[in-house]
Amino acid sequence: MAIMVLEPGVEQRLLDERRSCDGDQFGEVWEGVYVMSPLPYNEHQLIVF
Repeated sequence: MAIMVLEPGVEQRLLDERRSCDGDQFGEVWEGVYVMSPLPYNEHQLIVF
């Protein structure tokens, strides 16, 4: 699911939260747009292992 964030305050809060837990390492830039992939979760990690 994709969500576009247009409010600068919300955008900055999301980026800060992801940086605090090293989630920003999963971000990518597509045609000048920063795309945040969902963070891994427990069930996902079980499937991967």
